[in-house]
Parts: sequence; structure tokens; C-alpha cells
Amino acid sequence: RYVKKVFARGNITVGVTYDGKALITGNNSYRFEDIKKWTDVEEIVIANERIIGLKKDGTVLYKGKPYRGVIERDFSNIKDIVANSTCVVGLQENGEVVCNNLLFGTYVAGVSNMPLDIKVNEEIGKTLVLKQDNSVEVFNVANIMEYNWDYSRFDDLTAIDLSDTHMVGIKSDGTAVINGLDINLTFDVESWRDLVKIEMGSNFCVGLRVDGKVVAAGNNLFGQCNVTWWNDVIDIQVAGLRTFGLKSDGTVLLAGLSDVEQDFIKMFNNIVQIAVNKKQIMLLDSAG
Repeated sequence: RYVKKVFARGNITVGVTYDGKALITGNNSYRFEDIKKWTDVEEIVIANERIIGLKKDGTVLYKGKPYRGVIERDFSNIKDIVANSTCVVGLQENGEVVCNNLLFGTYVAGVSNMPLDIKVNEEIGKTLVLKQDNSVEVFNVANIMEYNWDYSRFDDLTAIDLSDTHMVGIKSDGTAVINGLDINLTFDVESWRDLVKIEMGSNFCVGLRVDGKVVAAGNNLFGQCNVTWWNDVIDIQVAGLRTFGLKSDGTVLLAGLSDVEQDFIKMFNNIVQIAVNKKQIMLLDSAG
């Protein structure tokens, strides 16, 4: 109880309580249960079998697969943090940016270079960075070059997402831009308007509009794109072959694979946050 925020990725789900403690369920391969000893936690980032915690005093906690560098030692006075499977980037109180990996060596010149977001996909070895000037940069972190996507049109962006098949972004005018393997998906997604959030699945894409309606296109093998009747939605998430929507009345919608999960989410209301990964669903209600 008294959980204020939930974070989920891969097979790991972490909750942070109002008094700064960490709760966890899921994968324990790197003794992730030890994070229950953390205190004064403000924020959590989960990145490919790594858990990074930002404390109220600006220090950083870490548990999981080793990174290059010593995160706990090198990061201090941090007020914001982003991470993926290869690096952790922290914004310090004085506006300086610190990073543990030379891959992002260009992001240490000052506050103007703090990434707004980082997305990573291990399967294709790509990291997508949304920069402060609202453009993107793509790094082939594993030197895997199967998908040499053109991202020259990816500018003036407010949000990004990345899957094993496509990269997608929302522009400041609420339209979408997408690049990847399926040209038909490009035509559909780039016709959308008034977007506030976008999520990329495996060869399908889901968008949340400002009016609370949801649009989807692409692979619909399990009905994951059957969302046209949804309304009053305030958040969306995609995990595996499933699409989740959180409504303004605190109920949750699900399209896609799994009748069991449909029955599960129907039991709850007063939900304020959803956190999903490929194996877990966490619903945070108004009582914490």
C-alpha cells in the first residue's frame, strides 16, 4: 500500500512508496530483491536487467548487470536521469551532464545536451535518442546494420518510440512520423492527427489523441489494434501483442492476446497508473 508510482520493463516491475522505499516483483536473476533495502528513492529507471534508483539527495543507486563505470561513485547531485542497456545519463543540479559511456560522449557539454528520452531495442542493436533540439540520433550499439533507417524527417519531435521493426515519433503539431520495414504502416500512421502519445509494438502502432480516442494500425493478428471504440482514454501502453488503455474514470481497457488478463482487469477500478511488460500487469489504484 501507499505506492505512488510503478515502473515496469522486461520481466521486472518496481514500485516506489510515498516514504521512498522500493518494492519489486518479477525477475530476480541479479538479486534485484536487494532494492527493498533502498530508502529515500524518488525515481526508478529499468533498463535490460538493470535497475537504477535516483534518491532525494541526488545520489544514484544501482542493481543488476554491470555497466561500464561505477554509477554510484560517479553520479552525484543528480536531478534527472535516463538510461538504456549501454549507458546512464544524469543531469546535475548545476546543469552539467554526466554519462558512464563514451558512446554518448557528445552529451557532456552542458544542460542543452541532456537527452529528453532514450529508447533501446536489443534485438536490432539500436538506441534512439531524442535530443533537446527535438531531433533524434540513432546509434547502432551492437554494430548490427540490418535496418539502416532514414531518420532525416525526424525533427520537431515531442515523443519517440522504438520496436524491433520501426521507429516512430510525434511532432509538435500532433502528427506522426514513422520509418521501418512496413511501408503500408507508414501510410496509416502518418495520416493520424492530434496525437499526445504513441507506442510502437512489433509491426503495429498505437496512438492516443488529445480527445481521448485511440488509433491503431498494423499487425492485428490477436486483435491488438481493435481500439477504435475506446474513448476517454488518458494513457496507453503496448506490451507484446497487447494494447492497454487507462480511462479517465479509472478503469482499464485491453485489446489483444489473453482472455485471462481481460477477466483480471475487469475486477478493478479507481486505477491511476498502469505499468505493463511482456509477462506482468501492474495496476496502481488511488489508494496506493
